[in-house]
Parts: sequence; C-alpha cells; structure tokens
Amino acid sequence: MGKEDKGMAIYFLRITPQFLREVDYLVCTEVDMKFRDHVKVFPSFGTLHPGFYLAAHKDFSYEHRPQFQAHIPRGKGDFYYMGAFFGGSVEVHRLTLACHQVMGVDLANGIEAVWHDESHLNRHLLDHKPLKVLSPEDLWTCRCWVVPRGPVHPTPPKLLAISCHLS
Repeated sequence: MGKEDKGMAIYFLRITPQFLREVDYLVCTEVDMKFRDHVKVFPSFGTLHPGFYLAAHKDFSYEHRPQFQAHIPRGKGDFYYMGAFFGGSVEVHRLTLACHQVMGVDLANGIEAVWHDESHLNRHLLDHKPLKVLSPEDLWTCRCWVVPRGPVHPTPPKLLAISCHLS
C-alpha cells in the first residue's frame, strides 16, 4: 500500500449524505478485529491503546516533530489512543475527514507521521476530547491479553485484534 493509500479517512470519503442520515453511529475499526461481545458506543469515544495503558506519559509515541500536522509537544497530551477502535455519532465522519486533510498536508510536504493515521487521531482527540474514553480492557491484542500461564485479565476482551499487532 502506498503512502497516499494509508489513512482511516480515505474509506469514509465515499459515504453518501443519505447514509449519514440513516445511521446513528459510525465506528472505525481495523479489519482484523473480532467482536466477542456487545460493545457499548457513545456519541464520541476513543479507546486507550493497550500497549501504552501502563506506560509513563513520556513513553507515549506521539508525533513530536514540529513540522508534522500531528505534532504533540513533549509534556502535552493526556492519553494515547488506539487507532483500531474509535467512533461515535455520525459526527465522527468529520473527525476522519479532518485527519485525512492534515495527512494530505503532510504528504504534500513529503513527510508522514510516525504512526500514520493513529498519530493524527491522537492529535485530533487532544484538541477535541471524546465524551467517553474506553479502557483497553474492552480491546486487547492477543499479545496483551494472553501470557504463557493464561490470560492476564480474568475476562476475555469484547474486541480482540486477531493479528496480534500493537499499532
């Protein structure tokens, strides 16, 4: 996939106005997610990244380079959100379009943020706080949830990243 093909917003550019009138919520998720139970959604929500859930703030992998549209200065930011599961009311369509637009600015300048669309999502959610922050307990990757002696957590996640990656 080329740089110009990356990004969560590209898929939403084809959503029709009629579709937006017919749905109450849009949920953005990676294609390798397996729903194992009902997941409650909110008018706007982001999910904490399980790979950074217990990490110190200084270890969040925000885009720190100031020439990028996704730039978050060191010491700023509150959470590190996972790009694999976020959404809300149909207004989330505006979020994806906004991220797509700033990604286009970076691409036009020949640069790409460290974590592509996830970097832009984190920048956007810093400026426009979601109404609900979901715990990574609802969404674990295989690597975070299972250890050699069994599950790290007593209950299985509602949503599981089946390819076991953390990005």
